[in-house]
Amino acid sequence: MDKVVLFYDDRCEMIEIETIQVFRNLKFVKMKGKIYVNQRCLQRNQGMIFGEYRILWIKEDWHIIPIKHIFSFGRKLGLSTHVSVEHFRIENKQLIDLSSTNGTYVNGKRVKEKVLQDGDWIQVAEYSMYLFGSILMINTRVKNAIQRCESVPVENREVWTIQDEEYTFSQENISMSIQVPHCMPAPVKPKRIQIFGPSLSILLSGGLLSIGYYLFQSEQKYQIPTLLLTNMSMFVAFLFYGALNYRSQWKQLQKDYVENDQNYLSYLTKMESKVQKARQDLKHQEEKYLQLCSCQKETYGIRHPLYVGNTLQSWITFDFPEPAYDQMNHHLYQCLQEKVDVYSQNMQRSVFLQKGQTIWIESNDSMIGSSLFAQWVWQHPCQDEKWIWVDPHMKGDERCFGFGYCQWQHQPLLVTSQEELLDFIMEMKCSHLWIFSTIPLQIQVEATVIFCTTQDITVSIDQKISNITSKKIDLRPIAKGSPCSQSFWMSIKNASPQTDCCLRIPIGLSDQGKEIWIDLDEKKQGPHILVAGMTGSGKSEWISMLLMQLIIRNTPEQLQYILIDFKGGAFGQAFYQFAHCAGMVTNLEESAVQRWIESLRSEMRHRQCILRDLIKLHPHQIAHIDAYNQIHKKKMSHVLIVMDEFAQFKMRYPEAMNEIKEIARIGRSLGIHLVLATQKPMGIVDEQILSNFRLRICLKVNSESDSREVLHNAQAAHLKQAGAFVGFVDDFYMKGQGFWIHEQKADAYWIGYADGKMIGQSHDKKETTFQFLTNTLLAKPQNHHWIIQPDLKTQSLSDMMIDLPWKQQQIAWYPKPGEKILLYYEQEKQRDEWLLAMMTHLKNERICMVHLPTLESYSANEEISFFFIDAIDHMDITEYMSNPIGMIICIHSYWMTLDAFQSQWDYILCLSWKNMDMVRSVFHTFQIPKADQGLIWIDDRLAQFYYVKSKPPIKIKKVKKQTSLKVGRTVRLQKDIDWQHQHPLLILYVQQSCFAYIQQLIQKWLLIDPLLQVSNDFNIEADIYVCDVFDCMPILTDASYIQKQYDFDLMWVGLGYREYSYLIHRISPEEAGDIYFWQDRYVWSFQYE
Repeated sequence: MDKVVLFYDDRCEMIEIETIQVFRNLKFVKMKGKIYVNQRCLQRNQGMIFGEYRILWIKEDWHIIPIKHIFSFGRKLGLSTHVSVEHFRIENKQLIDLSSTNGTYVNGKRVKEKVLQDGDWIQVAEYSMYLFGSILMINTRVKNAIQRCESVPVENREVWTIQDEEYTFSQENISMSIQVPHCMPAPVKPKRIQIFGPSLSILLSGGLLSIGYYLFQSEQKYQIPTLLLTNMSMFVAFLFYGALNYRSQWKQLQKDYVENDQNYLSYLTKMESKVQKARQDLKHQEEKYLQLCSCQKETYGIRHPLYVGNTLQSWITFDFPEPAYDQMNHHLYQCLQEKVDVYSQNMQRSVFLQKGQTIWIESNDSMIGSSLFAQWVWQHPCQDEKWIWVDPHMKGDERCFGFGYCQWQHQPLLVTSQEELLDFIMEMKCSHLWIFSTIPLQIQVEATVIFCTTQDITVSIDQKISNITSKKIDLRPIAKGSPCSQSFWMSIKNASPQTDCCLRIPIGLSDQGKEIWIDLDEKKQGPHILVAGMTGSGKSEWISMLLMQLIIRNTPEQLQYILIDFKGGAFGQAFYQFAHCAGMVTNLEESAVQRWIESLRSEMRHRQCILRDLIKLHPHQIAHIDAYNQIHKKKMSHVLIVMDEFAQFKMRYPEAMNEIKEIARIGRSLGIHLVLATQKPMGIVDEQILSNFRLRICLKVNSESDSREVLHNAQAAHLKQAGAFVGFVDDFYMKGQGFWIHEQKADAYWIGYADGKMIGQSHDKKETTFQFLTNTLLAKPQNHHWIIQPDLKTQSLSDMMIDLPWKQQQIAWYPKPGEKILLYYEQEKQRDEWLLAMMTHLKNERICMVHLPTLESYSANEEISFFFIDAIDHMDITEYMSNPIGMIICIHSYWMTLDAFQSQWDYILCLSWKNMDMVRSVFHTFQIPKADQGLIWIDDRLAQFYYVKSKPPIKIKKVKKQTSLKVGRTVRLQKDIDWQHQHPLLILYVQQSCFAYIQQLIQKWLLIDPLLQVSNDFNIEADIYVCDVFDCMPILTDASYIQKQYDFDLMWVGLGYREYSYLIHRISPEEAGDIYFWQDRYVWSFQYE
């Protein structure tokens, strides 16, 4: 049974959810492993806000902590922000709240200080605790406690009231008797002679008698007609009676045969219901018994066998007599055999350890012992019972050695070999001994022995468990989306780059639980992949899994990828940080697609030239990337072009389709692979592209026609779970469930299952697969080899940079003495900013300002080496152009006389423009690229440039310094982040208690910059807008606000972000925090200070 806690400002309440539960104005519905609150899905460990309620779903995963004198509770950095770093302290049974943000609740009431009694319920966010003397029960791992527990001898421990009861559980199979069928032979039709024989005999005898009268007794001839008439009448009578008797006998035989079959089949149906009821009763009995093993308050002190895990085994035995040899092939007996085989199929059964047994768990996970030990201690065994650990790798400071059960003469009961164990056994005197060993032992002792090892055990054992986890677990329960199986987690953790590029990866699990592998090699299923799936089908998650699988198995020299993300960078931003990334394009960058096309053309030309040289040097080879990599030590990397939302790309940039088709056609030999993802394939992916995609992955789609477009069948339209997919390659279909790399996963030290349902688990460290792999990859810093150079706006620049995508380069540029430069501008402010930025590189030059009154303070009058000239319309610049001194001519419009100097310009630049015709006249070209920054004529073509606004070191005029206001310290990197005050700041919140923190933060900023304007009205021009989401909902959902949102820096304070993240059209933060802050293209997470 699941439990949720409702928090108010001064109290909290716990509610148990079975299926449907109504509480005041809230309706809780439990369905398919999820809990819905008023039709909204409640996620574990995240919480939900409903008016005055804060709702959390708590977990049932109990652990025991021995405490003494002082105990502190809090969290480490990076964990759940519902708990403060130092939340509360228990000192001599008095609880003291340490000014925590979300409060401490005792028996449902929020308290600051409270004297605790045995059995008190303590609730902190999703963590529940019960205090029993010097034992604290908590539903999370002890690792989250700040201070380590002290050792508490069991004889000095105060205990809660013990229920002196003992339970037993029989694991014997159910025995059931079943009757064998009465095997009737199949009915056979009687022979026709039985009908016609008597009649024909009468007819024949009458005929012979008449012939005798006629030949030998002529005086009796007058009797012949009478005789024949009598004979014929008897013939007809006997013939009619025989036919009726034949028919009735045949029908009766058939009826008896069918009734016999129906009666027995009806009997088997009743037996099937009886078997199903017995199976359900057994399952309920096991589940009821498992409650005793859950270490809950009601079960304290009850002695019972320990729950070990689950195994697939028989559960029922049928008794029926041996059939006769002639019945073996009868169809009713064969039906009985089939039913018995179905009824007696193995099921997942819970395995329990009885006192005095010896069992062998075939596993290397020694943490299984922690679960068994916790159950055993909770039973409050006799004080003279002892638990010995036989483990060479275990340390004596583990928490279990704080109990007197694991101590002997104040020393931990930990041994590393069989000899040490024998010494302990001979020395100790106890009523019963429990031994947990991770190594084989050759001893026969009267004790309860648990072997947890994969090595062979030669001593006599009562039971062997090959796997304590069920093989029939739903691997993608997808309350969120998708699974990450333990085998996948372990395999990807251990994956590492190989000598050659590895394109073979697992992409999911089949219905049989086996991994499905694909290979992007051209000779296998590659080189390209088409991925289709509707919104919410898990398409982006599947592509993330694909990318991460390839990244972890290859070095950046072996494999690179280019991301084309039409979700505003939300998908690609997470993968941009890895060295394998060779470039990224988003729908927020208008000019990026043209840069992508030119850079990709350059890369393809470069690779074609390399392969052409390969053929010249090795004529016997083919022009293929594999042939090149076999010969050369410096490998040519494979490149994945990953395009999410292909339909939007095609709609916005139809001119780029030729490049896509070209890559699909010739990319295989160059090592360039396409991964195209789209929601609706019909009308988007044309035949020319589709014909080059052998491998197609289709997740759930809206209609059967969409499924047929990709797979040539309708299977994908009937998929149910997110992440489920149907793969198609060369007329071969594969159905499976994709992995979930954003699921919190870890190496579980204890997992329990009952009939395929997980009843408990604990982890050493919880992190998502993606987080683990990210930390692994970033631990080894590597340089990017860009195919598409990064956006210049995102870089820290000291020079003016020119982007040359056709060369895959970005070069630094600034004016040099003697050069003639023409600069076109439309705004004087931009002109002055650019000229001042250039002056920082002309430190030793004497510059003369002509017609530039705003820059007169920088002008020199003697020894001029550079002219900055603002040319008035139709100004004659002949005198200046004939001067050998360096010169920058700034023009606001273009006139015809400037054509005479066209060949004399070293460079022509344009800062910004609205008049396209004027720009075409300046550059003498009609085609102007889409660009949101400056243009420069270089290498006989236009290129974009970007520069940093700066002032020269010799500035005279005092300029107001831009203030930077500290927002906070990031969660992961512990780095201070400032608000640069380049855009207005919008602060959003829903938690009313956060408003005081916002006021405090703004007051600190006002001390630094008293001129800051703060408002909650969007109609007033201000620097900072503070907005309660509930009050401003009409404004935040208005289309005009959505258009202007990118002109703001954003800050979210407090809880509620997950529920209202749809109002913030920015990338999602990767770390959890109390505060989220967006500035430019970046997002950070902070904690309250």
